[in-house]
Amino acid sequence: MFVPPFMLARQIMSLHWLSNGRAGWNIVTALDGHENFGLPAMPSSEERYARAAEYTEVVRLLWQSFPEESLKRNRESECYADPSQIRSLNHTGSQFSVKGPLNLPAFGRAPIPLVQAGASEVGRNFASSIADAIFAATPDVEAATDLRRDLRQRAEGHGRRADDIRLLPGLSLYLAPTRKEAEELFAFTHARGDRNRKFAHILKLTGLDLADWPEDRRITAADLPSELPAGASKTHAELLRRVIVREEPLLPDLLGRPEVIGSGHWQIVGTVDDAVQEISAWADAGAGAIDGFITTPGGSSGSMALALEALMPRLSDAGLLREDYAGSTFAEHFREK
Repeated sequence: MFVPPFMLARQIMSLHWLSNGRAGWNIVTALDGHENFGLPAMPSSEERYARAAEYTEVVRLLWQSFPEESLKRNRESECYADPSQIRSLNHTGSQFSVKGPLNLPAFGRAPIPLVQAGASEVGRNFASSIADAIFAATPDVEAATDLRRDLRQRAEGHGRRADDIRLLPGLSLYLAPTRKEAEELFAFTHARGDRNRKFAHILKLTGLDLADWPEDRRITAADLPSELPAGASKTHAELLRRVIVREEPLLPDLLGRPEVIGSGHWQIVGTVDDAVQEISAWADAGAGAIDGFITTPGGSSGSMALALEALMPRLSDAGLLREDYAGSTFAEHFREK
């Protein structure tokens, strides 16, 4: 959200043309980076999402301002495009002033899908109003089910269909031929994780200082500060608080959670059989947990090879993944069942 909407609209539409309709836009409101763009501090979450809402509106209007149908490409009449079909925006809002139109025609054969990752209250409201897909941090099936149900209800509240929005949780895979090898891979990958950095991460998200916490004392909801620290990611803070409230973990258990060592994503450590079984369970959770997933095989090239060469074919055989695509554009892939 740091670059002007006109520039981003042109960049993504250019990529859409170059890829024959396979571009998408992941709308990120950012948690930091302001120092690189002349800002003294990051705006609040509410301010960032208000800016994102207007930014998205402007970009979509720019994409519509120069329709592909206006292109005539008539050499005899020396008419490249019909100017009567090209519209200025003359947009003046609280965040942006953009005249338009975009100086690049739209790729008219397929729209550009929008992806978002908002999971806080304001983030969910924004995501459900515009996104085709939600990239979500859902460490367990209950979190995924609750988030998907809420987003679908909110989408209907915005005048959309519930099926217009799809939940795609991040899935971190540590795969090996045996569970023991997978567990060793996971342990090796995180062996260099600094304990003090984990404490700092928890403190930044929740305000709870665990540096001198006894390892045999449980961490409970009563230990959590009532207010989140300034600048904390509400999404990740709520995931971490949820673990503490529900499980009252001991310190070693909390330090090993994906909400602490990663980004709170769904995590599978095991064999291909284990992964097939767990993914099937999530997909079958009353048809209400997920619409797909975005996988990030971790730990080794062997884990990635197992994910691509063994897991994906198994999921396809089980009817959980498509074997092929009927269309050729990103938007068509989303519409396919």
